[in-house]
Amino acid sequence: MYRQLAFAVAFSVFAGTGAQAFDILPPPNASGKTQHVILDSTPEINSLRGRSVDFNATFAPFGDAYETGFRFRLTDSASWYRFINGTDPITTYGSGRSNAVEMLPGFFLSLPRIGILGLAGLSVIDSVDDGVSTHRNAGKAVLSFYATPTDQTMAYGNYTYLTLNNAWMLQNKVGLKVPWNFYVGPEATFAGSDIAASRKLGLHVSGISLGGVVVVSFAAGQIHDRQLGNGGYFNVNFYGSF
Repeated sequence: MYRQLAFAVAFSVFAGTGAQAFDILPPPNASGKTQHVILDSTPEINSLRGRSVDFNATFAPFGDAYETGFRFRLTDSASWYRFINGTDPITTYGSGRSNAVEMLPGFFLSLPRIGILGLAGLSVIDSVDDGVSTHRNAGKAVLSFYATPTDQTMAYGNYTYLTLNNAWMLQNKVGLKVPWNFYVGPEATFAGSDIAASRKLGLHVSGISLGGVVVVSFAAGQIHDRQLGNGGYFNVNFYGSF
């Protein structure tokens, strides 16, 4: 029972890495006004009976959100998932859900054609797996970048590490601008922990501006999980600043 619970807790942390937003897109509008807050959210579903959603608020209290300076992020993320809880004599599955609240101070570096964001702080995780509740505190670190190497190309990377069960994620996207002024290209995400591991390979459509206020991006493709096998995934990201 202890091993099953340990796996479920590890998987709940690992499952929460599924949906990640663009951290540092260019401003959705060109008003010239100083913007101090970036809001984003990414719901994701997959055919392995997993789903997740996160809400992020990134604050730049001492300057513009797209200029070099101190940052502070508040995150609330939730995930729902299933996991293997027995294999003797047949494989049986359990289900669970988790919620993580994070407080991550850090620094944003704005350079020509690239922005780099580093954050590190506390993650408070509550999960319920087959009726068993667990509370954990952990440290979390985030490193991400958004770059436009040329006027027609983009690149994005998002890398996270959580001390609980050594959960990590590496996400990369590259894109080519199309005539409608957004980007299309491949993406790859690799994630794991002491117990769980998965990869996602897909395509993204990023940077669709809606009314000059909100930017929307989509991604879909194949997911492979070490325990649960193969499936498909889809997510959408909403992003805005003010």
